[in-house]
Amino acid sequence: MTSGGPEQAFVCLQHLSLLIQRAPQLFYDEYKTFYFSYDDPTYIKLLKIEILTAIVNESSLSDVLQELSEYARDRDGEVSNKCMKALEKIAGKLPESSESVVTLLLSFVNFASSPLEAYALLALKDLVRRFPHHSQLVVPLTKRCLRTCTLPEAREALVWLLGEYGERQWESVYLVEYVVDGYEKETPMVKKQLLSTTFKLLIKRPSETKPVLSTLMRKTLADFSHRDLHDLALLYSRLLISDPNLLRNVVGSPSPKITVFSEDKHVELQDQLFHQFNTLAVVYGLTYQRILQQEDHTNRKPELLDG
Repeated sequence: MTSGGPEQAFVCLQHLSLLIQRAPQLFYDEYKTFYFSYDDPTYIKLLKIEILTAIVNESSLSDVLQELSEYARDRDGEVSNKCMKALEKIAGKLPESSESVVTLLLSFVNFASSPLEAYALLALKDLVRRFPHHSQLVVPLTKRCLRTCTLPEAREALVWLLGEYGERQWESVYLVEYVVDGYEKETPMVKKQLLSTTFKLLIKRPSETKPVLSTLMRKTLADFSHRDLHDLALLYSRLLISDPNLLRNVVGSPSPKITVFSEDKHVELQDQLFHQFNTLAVVYGLTYQRILQQEDHTNRKPELLDG
């Protein structure tokens, strides 16, 4: 794997990755084999991060966390983002590591105005959903990060934190007001989360939130650029007038805890690929049937219009 080129290494790693899904314990002591060097291609780095995440255990945890913290500073943003997701998944896989992972992610948030800050915030949001007790460490970051973070997904996560744990941050209503003041600059996803968050805060801290909600509703109902957002604002406003208790149930319900990662649901695909081991199906991560379907679709000639 080390003597061949990166293409050969990728083929070997894809097959190893499939084996690891079946029996990760066979590779527990070989985790250092999957460390990567700075000049590895991005696709090799991403695959090795996946493998490290799959084979980490209690004895290798410290070393793997240290290694991932170094990889997170990679100049390639895709690698940095992958590291943040890997840390999040390790915390879910080994709950006793959650505090160490949160501390590590918090250190990346200090890279203000950088993609690393945004990627870390996204991972922290999901970790807080899985381990709510860590919110006391994460929620105080919202004040600074709302002023430095520009990635829409991360800003949405920050606004979500204010709504979900607004009672733990005394400035939460005023931070939401800061975002409302800049409403026109926000993306639709942030605006929708801002609407839900403000209504959540109305339930938790009504006297402080009413003026902020009034301003937000005026702006949202006058915004016809995104129909879904406008319709959601209409729905919330009508529920507030006609059935406040129903609105409380709709908006105030806590977010469900994350218990399963989406990658863990692909067991059926892994079983099918295992039966096609040592073929291109494993390299592409697709069964023969899917590969042939895509090839047929690509080679299909466009039908001529009649007349």
